Amino acid sequence: GTLTGDGAALETLMAALERAPGLGFGVASGRSPELVRAAVEAFGLLEPDLVIASVGSEMDGPEGLRAAYEAEIGAGWDRARVEEALAGLRLQGPAGQRPYKVSFHLAPESLEAALAEARFRLERRGLRARLIVSHGEFLDVLPERASKGAAVRFASAALGVPLGRVVVAGDSGNDAEMLRCGARSVVVANHEPELAALVAEGGVYLARERHAAGVLEGLRHFGAL
Repeated sequence: GTLTGDGAALETLMAALERAPGLGFGVASGRSPELVRAAVEAFGLLEPDLVIASVGSEMDGPEGLRAAYEAEIGAGWDRARVEEALAGLRLQGPAGQRPYKVSFHLAPESLEAALAEARFRLERRGLRARLIVSHGEFLDVLPERASKGAAVRFASAALGVPLGRVVVAGDSGNDAEMLRCGARSVVVANHEPELAALVAEGGVYLARERHAAGVLEGLRHFGAL
C-alpha cells in the first residue's frame, strides 16, 4: 500500500531514485525476506540496499548486518513459549510465521479485548514481547527490542547514516514505530485509519498523493530529491 498500488507512480519513483546519486533505497515490510524478494522482482523495484522484513524482526543488507541485528533482538526471546501462551488465538499460515515473529488473525469486532488478553497472558508468564496490530485484524508478536523503527535505528547506527538523513514512509499500523523512530517520516494519503492518531500528533509529513506518488512527494518535501 505504500510503494505499490499505482504502477505508473511506482515506475516514476524508481526512475527518480535511480537518477539520485548517493541515495540508498530500502524496503521495510511485514512480509518475510523471501516474499519481499518476490515482490521486488514482481513489481520491478530497484535492488534494495537494505531490507527490513517480518515487521522489523529480520534484516538483510551489507555483510554481517543480519547476524548483528538478530543478536540485538534475540536475547530472552522464546518463540515456543510465546506461541504456547497465546494458544487459542488463530495463527496465520506458515508464511506468516518466522523465527522472531508469531502472527495471528484477530476478529476486528473484538480486537481491543483480544489484544488486552494477549498482553495479560504474556505478562502472567513473564514473557516480554512487542505486540503490533495492523490493518485492523493482524497481530504480530515480536521480541521486545524488534520493530521496523528499531530496525531503522539499528541500521542507521551500523551503517553510519544519521537518522536526520533517513526518510521513511508508511501506510499502516505496523509502520507506526518506524514513523516515530526519529527519521524524517512520510505518511501516504491512502493510509489506514489506525495511523490517524499518529498523523494528529504531528511530526510526520502527510502526503496529498497516494502510494508511490506520496512517497515521491515526501522525498521532495524533505529535499532528498
